[in-house]
Amino acid sequence: CFIKHDPEQIIKDLLLELSNVTKVSMLDELQNKIFGKIACYSAIKAGQKLHRQEIISLLKQLEIINYKTHCPHGRNIIKVLSFKQIGYWFDRS
Repeated sequence: CFIKHDPEQIIKDLLLELSNVTKVSMLDELQNKIFGKIACYSAIKAGQKLHRQEIISLLKQLEIINYKTHCPHGRNIIKVLSFKQIGYWFDRS
């Protein structure tokens, strides 16, 4: 991952999630929450600058996963733009 976080805080957050489990049937849901939290810790943040190789690496990773359109919180990670929209940005409308 490209962002470094305090491992102690990550473990504390995960343990807090675990402490809320009351039923065995909640383990799948908990697993998804934990994976989502780990993904958020390693996510690219708004305004963060990336090097060309980091961008290429992310795009290659995106090609091999099954869940391509949304982050764990349901936010879009892919946006389809029309030629008209792109032209508008460059005063070509």
